[in-house]
Amino acid sequence: QDFLDRAHALYNTSLEIDPKCGLCHGQLGDMMKDSHRINLAVHHYSLSSSLLPHVPTIFCNLVYTKMFACDWSDYENSFERILKMVAGEVALSPPPQYHCVQPLQGNLYRPLQAPLMRKLTETYVKRLILSNFGTEQPQTIPLP
Repeated sequence: QDFLDRAHALYNTSLEIDPKCGLCHGQLGDMMKDSHRINLAVHHYSLSSSLLPHVPTIFCNLVYTKMFACDWSDYENSFERILKMVAGEVALSPPPQYHCVQPLQGNLYRPLQAPLMRKLTETYVKRLILSNFGTEQPQTIPLP
């Protein structure tokens, strides 16, 4: 707990110096979400997402956390944006280091179409193999 308190204080100090630090707001959003302070998490993720619109994980964390706050404002547009992000990520080779949506989360937002869900899962597994073994893997990974 001491480390969390210290990290929180450091991020707040950073924001006093630069209130538009999108990374600080994103990290505070993570800390608030993990400590079940959902409204504060949404606040920081919203700021971070507006300051760093090109970072998909921040936007996805915002949408994911808004679901826990039962905030459905702009949900349809948010979900469409997430779908575009996922479609773009699964088309990349090699797969991205961090996925904006993990396979299990894909069903939380709204069930993804089966082909996209399969491609997302394959891409996620490929990234895991690369990060764990540092080697290239076969083009396709057979799934049941």
